[in-house]
Amino acid sequence: MTKRLWTTFFTLLLLGPLSEISLAAKSASNKAFAVFAYSYNEKNDLIVGGVSGTAFFVSETIGVTAFHVLQPKTFKPNPGFQHRKVFLIFENSEPIEIFPDEVTHFPSRDQSIIRLRAGRKVPRRHVFQLETSVKPEARVESEGFVANTSGPVLVRKGKHVKIAKVPSLERRRLRGMVLRQAPVEMRADDVHMKGVNCVQLSYTPIVGFSGGPVISVRGRVIAMNSFAEPATRAQTWAVSLTRQTGIRLF
Repeated sequence: MTKRLWTTFFTLLLLGPLSEISLAAKSASNKAFAVFAYSYNEKNDLIVGGVSGTAFFVSETIGVTAFHVLQPKTFKPNPGFQHRKVFLIFENSEPIEIFPDEVTHFPSRDQSIIRLRAGRKVPRRHVFQLETSVKPEARVESEGFVANTSGPVLVRKGKHVKIAKVPSLERRRLRGMVLRQAPVEMRADDVHMKGVNCVQLSYTPIVGFSGGPVISVRGRVIAMNSFAEPATRAQTWAVSLTRQTGIRLF
């Protein structure tokens, strides 16, 4: 059976000026990164941007996020601005700038794969393993970030604006269970799926969790958060990434 959905709950919207957020979740198990993008000019301090979604790594050099979070237009400056920067950020860690040639896009499955350039990698503690398979009613959790929030401290260095530090982020965790697996067909502004293997989850979504990991009780990834049920917005759909039924990442 194919699930046909015609809209998406998670969207890439960067609204308003940046502001510093003081609330941050602290956990030794946190691994995911926030996708953070901003536009700026050379001759004034006007900046727009914020957290647009979540990303995670399946090796020290290969990351995963949603296409509607990280797509070609993500790297284009907002109207009226000269420059655009895109980073993966983590609390109290060095930000990782992402460049367009490091990203391969798969819009038909709402997925973008990040392959860091030679010589760049994330610490091993950030790497997730993929789960072998998933069963209905399996308990899962997801970590991600609240969209359109900030956290980084930005500073001007000459003509450019850079991230000085990341003292805090609006990191959240959701817990629930797998309701079912099904091939999904869905058409929205930035997502066009056809026959993509997905899992439906019981938890109510948060805008900004797009592209983030769905994690089994063994701490392994079973799927990538993608969109919500448009009629009720009470359940989340995620693209399957298990070794048995998922999409090849390499």
